[in-house]
Amino acid sequence: GIQALAAGALAKLTELRAQDVCSIVWSCALLQMKDWPLLTSLSSAALTMLPACGAQGLANLAWSCAMLQFVPAPLLASISAEAISLLVRLEFKTQEQANLAWAFAKMQVGDLPLMESIAAAAIAKIHVEQPQDISSTAWAFAKMSIQHMPLFDAISEEAIRRRSQFGAQELSNIVWSYAVLSLVHTPLLESIAESALSQCSDWRPQELANTSWSFAKLAVLDQPLLDAIAAQSLTLMPQFTPQEIVNMAWAYAQLVICNAPLFDAMSAAALRMCVDWSPRDLANTVWA
Repeated sequence: GIQALAAGALAKLTELRAQDVCSIVWSCALLQMKDWPLLTSLSSAALTMLPACGAQGLANLAWSCAMLQFVPAPLLASISAEAISLLVRLEFKTQEQANLAWAFAKMQVGDLPLMESIAAAAIAKIHVEQPQDISSTAWAFAKMSIQHMPLFDAISEEAIRRRSQFGAQELSNIVWSYAVLSLVHTPLLESIAESALSQCSDWRPQELANTSWSFAKLAVLDQPLLDAIAAQSLTLMPQFTPQEIVNMAWAYAQLVICNAPLFDAMSAAALRMCVDWSPRDLANTVWA
């Protein structure tokens, strides 16, 4: 059925409108349908239609390419050029511009003019952005190693002001982003620690591991937070991935926190799964 639809789309390619192309590519991404001939043809067709796609269409195209691990350089360069003109006029919705930043970062497509334009638009709309969009934008800039201080200052201020609205994923993404960029913003870290303490019992392994790693990377010892993370991690240790165990072991060792129950639990989990670990993961865990 899906292959027949793909063949039909290829046959009628010249009749498709901009919205049709965007919708088909987006559907391929949702279905993880990596039909390279179809995607390549749609990518070529989209090049002449981008002005008609609008902000939503551009964001969806970029997001779809990232989800499919499909990196068509000419299309992405054209999306960037078209998006910059719309970003300057603040025509992107906050989720659309966050998705655009996430997509280019996920594909590791370095485009500083585009990211600068996204940063300016994000700063202008920071007070109405959803927490998920703020954290996604922070993640994207960290992933691309772009230390845009006006943007991160605005993110810090907004995350502190609206800290009760930020959930586990948003908090862990933001602190991870600051850690990757080696940005020590003490009021923000204190705010995140306070919020995390009240939510920690609901956190998942990835959020626990990333947050402990981030505080250790920034050399910030917040004992109450790390004690709470350790307590929650003990109840979830069977669900931890090898990378999460490695990150958490490294974090507690780096901060010289000898939590015997936590290390016992990590050791037991590591023994069960170490046959699948990379040499680097094994070495880092043994070091911790």
